[in-house]
Amino acid sequence: MGIPISAAFLYLATRSLDLTQVRGALGSADPLLLALAALLLVPVYLAQAARWRRIARREAQAPLPVFLEFVVAGVAVNNV
Repeated sequence: MGIPISAAFLYLATRSLDLTQVRGALGSADPLLLALAALLLVPVYLAQAARWRRIARREAQAPLPVFLEFVVAGVAVNNV
């Protein structure tokens, strides 16, 4: 059920895009800056995972990587 709904919303969000402009924008993007932006997300996600681990410390004794998985999964689901 989720995939058809996601596909429908993706269509609605992109139906009026000019693909030539999109290709141009992606082609002119600096790959180094994109990589830097992605790397800068790592400490943000780690801080969020540490915060959630601290919030849940009485209920869950899980290591930081588990909470990091939760944070990244939450971001992925929110971006669909």
